[in-house]
Amino acid sequence: MSLEGFSPEALTQVDAKAIETYNEGAPKKFKLHTELGPSPFEGDIESAGIVLLLANPGFDDGSTLDDHTFRREGWPLAGLHPEAPSDLRKWWLMRLKALTQKFGAQHVSRQVAALQLTPWASNKFDDSLRLPSRAGLLALADRVAQRGAVILVMRAERLWEESAAVKQSLNRYRANSWLSSHVSPGNFPAVAWQKVNAVLERAS
Repeated sequence: MSLEGFSPEALTQVDAKAIETYNEGAPKKFKLHTELGPSPFEGDIESAGIVLLLANPGFDDGSTLDDHTFRREGWPLAGLHPEAPSDLRKWWLMRLKALTQKFGAQHVSRQVAALQLTPWASNKFDDSLRLPSRAGLLALADRVAQRGAVILVMRAERLWEESAAVKQSLNRYRANSWLSSHVSPGNFPAVAWQKVNAVLERAS
């Protein structure tokens, strides 16, 4: 599967009709904000040693039209870059604080990636929504699991388990609290935290 299938143009073509129909009747909190464009993943999804499985990008008063398009060379997880949109950067720095303090933001940006189940932003995630792009994102999760990445399930575990490879992965760990998407020793089992640190240490 080529990552070209996850380009903004490709995802828009695949999902546009379904989104239009969905948004016509969806409550405001669930409406998809297509003006931001899709964000199916962040970071180097093909080689990052640690991959976070999320639900969908958030949307609030701090969201900007640059959130899903900001890029900087050498920073695959560009939200950690000092010049990233402020609320986006704040979100990532809060979630990865324990790692960036130990290893540095740029090093973490090279080894951590995130994959979204729904690539379009909303205030709240609607777990009943199934866009046409879902199959491709689950297939991408299969690839992540098959190459042996450490998988941290932050949201929507039941839905991500529709990927057989994710469900069977021995490197898959769930967050202790679904209310917290922080990658920290308090939010994951000790063995998961050890593996996360080992990935970053090996890559140093």
